Amino acid sequence: MTTSEQKSDVKEEKEEMQQSSSSIFTEFKRNKLELEARKNWDRFYKRNSSNFFKDRNWTKREIEQLCEKDVDLTAPLTVLDAGCGCGNTLFPLAKCFSNWQFCGIDFSSNALSLLQQRATELGTSVHTELMDLLDGSPSNCALPGADLATLIFVLSSISLEHQAKFVRNLRKFIKPSGSVVFRDYGVSDHAMLRFNDKSKISERFFVRQDGTRAYFFYPEERT
Repeated sequence: MTTSEQKSDVKEEKEEMQQSSSSIFTEFKRNKLELEARKNWDRFYKRNSSNFFKDRNWTKREIEQLCEKDVDLTAPLTVLDAGCGCGNTLFPLAKCFSNWQFCGIDFSSNALSLLQQRATELGTSVHTELMDLLDGSPSNCALPGADLATLIFVLSSISLEHQAKFVRNLRKFIKPSGSVVFRDYGVSDHAMLRFNDKSKISERFFVRQDGTRAYFFYPEERT
């Protein structure tokens, strides 16, 4: 073997090691973000209180458009807001549908504390449960079966490989005849264009500076 061939082999080995180290680091970081998802969202709500997200006043209009043929919206429905946060979907709906019973679940205790504080201020009755739908806790949850569930900008915060499990566990709290209203980020949304390559965890999955994550769906994935 010539000296030039030896140098070439050494260079290839170094490149392979660098690629391998990069893959290991990426996998380590991905796992760390997965394990710390709840902690990162708790920190988010502690830092931002209930001031970060605006109330989703458009939810009523979209529910009426999507559900008018399948759901009697004038009936006293039980509505479950999955990943409710501090109530930016729930409270606008409660204002418009006073005969509905509202339940909210989230894995952030800080978010639920903010929600209950606002519910008390508004005199709105809301049943909440601290729950991580990826591990099924708590198993003794007393939530009633929902006629309608909302899943608004929630699945995008979960890694793709765990989204199906989240949905399966959510179904346990929805009546067989119930409906789900789903809305989330899509490919080429402005929110996606703001991320750079350093924030990319995997294909269409990014991490923000605060450790929270965002996945961007193709249209066919949202149907």
